[in-house]
Parts: sequence; structure tokens; C-alpha cells
Amino acid sequence: MKKLSYIFIFLLYSSLSFGQQIAKTDTIKEYLGLVKWLTIEEAQEKYKQQPKPIMIDMYTDWCGWCKHMMKNTFSNPGLASYINSNFYPVRFNAETRDTIIWRGEKFVNQGTGKRSTHDLTFKLMGTKLSYPTTIFINNNYQFALNVPGYLEVKKIEPFLIYTLENIFTTTSIQDFQKYFGIAFPDSVKKDTTSVKWMKFQQALYKAKAENKKILVNTYTDWCNGCRVMNEAVYKDSAIAAYINKNYVAVNFNAQGNDTVVLNGNLYTRPAQQAFHPLALSLSQNKLTLPTLFVLDSDGKLIGPAPMFMVPDVLMPVLKYFNEDKYKTGNWNDYYKEYKKNRELEIK
Repeated sequence: MKKLSYIFIFLLYSSLSFGQQIAKTDTIKEYLGLVKWLTIEEAQEKYKQQPKPIMIDMYTDWCGWCKHMMKNTFSNPGLASYINSNFYPVRFNAETRDTIIWRGEKFVNQGTGKRSTHDLTFKLMGTKLSYPTTIFINNNYQFALNVPGYLEVKKIEPFLIYTLENIFTTTSIQDFQKYFGIAFPDSVKKDTTSVKWMKFQQALYKAKAENKKILVNTYTDWCNGCRVMNEAVYKDSAIAAYINKNYVAVNFNAQGNDTVVLNGNLYTRPAQQAFHPLALSLSQNKLTLPTLFVLDSDGKLIGPAPMFMVPDVLMPVLKYFNEDKYKTGNWNDYYKEYKKNRELEIK
């Protein structure tokens, strides 16, 4: 998966020449940006062969903002490259007269008017029709997120990451957008709080000396959910303060080259191996990114907490392990009780 940078690498077109290029293209055929669009049937066939998220651009011929999104958002080189690599992108005319097969079912346009809506449009969007609308689909078609309206590059980024990295399994899109905005603000920010990260060997020594548990935040440079965790969630003042007080913290790159000696075993990543053997060992070869691992003061694994988490979810996870609640009950029961107590506190 290609890395999605918050500031894409722009090609150095002058505004005049770019505008002339689009105008010239429009006289020949409809301008389609830089995304390699598929038909809806092609995307489904490719999905059968190799599952990837599907992104559907719902448009109409008369929709001006649809054309504007094509000429700006989908013409951004970095964004288009990311979509082409990680999604099956579909451009679907909501008023097409074509007969479409979607997940084994046939859909047609039964209308007689000039702007009649295709039945598949109703299937995908319901009765709230708005153009453009971008639809993000994943998890064997079980996850679908409809985002109406024009999306500039910065606005579409969190939806792409949210869908691709399965963040929808743990977090609402509203919460993810919030922390994505904190992690990647429009203006330069000055960090006021931060977890005191250290190297693995240093952490093992400190944990033993202070009888503290070790928190291992596992990430990679290309994992955008990891970046939001590192730049926003772990810099939440309450989260940072709790970790610094109760844990010894390690920020561990799962594709890094650190050499670690843990429990008598030497872990170092061979050049040809994708992930560090320590990350694979802790996850029992089922590594999910990001994942938080908690070790005891002797460096023995207590348990993992996989996937992206916002502060309101991460805090009870931290307390569950730090307060040894995992020894007396399971996580689901603890979390229900935690939420109940928090609601009483708020009242």
C-alpha cells in the first residue's frame, strides 16, 4: 500500500497551461482526471480476484460540482496515485440508461424523463439524492459510507484512510475526522503534551527498576491510522499524562531495524523481511496496524489492543491493563462497567 502524505506531491503545472489543457480536453471528450476509472462491473470482477475497497463517484451529466471535483480533486497526482493503488475506483452516472448487474442483481432505469434516476442509484443512495456523492465500500460490501457534496483533496483524505485501514471497525467517522484534523492541521501547531517514548532496551531496564508495565505502540511509516494515533491521540493531555505516570512507553516501528533482546531471544529484521520479527512474535504472526501491546515489568506479553482508538476508548484500555483488571475479568465486562461509571460521573 502506498503511503498517503497529508501534503501531496504536486506536479508543477502553471494555472494557465493546466486550464488550457482541461479546456482542450473538454472539446474532445469529458475530462476524467488522473484516476483510472473502472465500470461497476469491472470493479466487482476485480474484487472477486483480489479484494480491495471500492470507491464510487456518483455523478450526473448536468452536475457542475461533479465536473469541478473531477478537474480538481481527482486530478491531483498524489491523490489519484493513492486511489489507483489502493481502491477500485468507479465513476457511475446516476442517470445512465445502461442495464447494470450489482452483486448478482439486475438494475435498470425505469424512468421516462430526461433526468430519470437509475434504480441502482436508489439502491446505493436511498432517496436522499445529492451530486456529487462519493461512496466508500469495504469488508465484503458490508461497510458502505456515503459522503455527499464536493470534496477537495484535504476533505477526502480521511474518508479514504478510514475505509482502507478498517478504522470503521472501531471508530466513528466523526471521531476519526476530528483526530485526523488534529494530527494534520492546516496551520503549524506546537505540541504541548507528549508521551515520553524510549527505545526498547531502555524501556526494559526502566520497567524493571520502577516495576511498571511496558506499553509498546506498534506502527509503520505508511500506516496513516498510526500517524493519527501518534500525532493526535497519544498527544491528548489526559492520555499522555496517564501513560507517562503509569507505563514505560515504546514507539516501535514494525518495519524498523532495531535489534531487541527480549526474554532471552534476539530479534532483528532481515533485509528481505517485511515486518520486524518482534512485532510478528508479539502478534503471533497476525499483525494489525496500529496495535498496542502491553508487557509486564519482566517483558512478558500481557495482551494486545489492536486497531485505531480515540482517547475515550484508549483510556479504559490503559486502565484495564495498568490496574490488573485483566486478571479478574474479561475486557467486554470491564468496558461495560467503565462506561456505566463514566455516565454516572458526567451526571
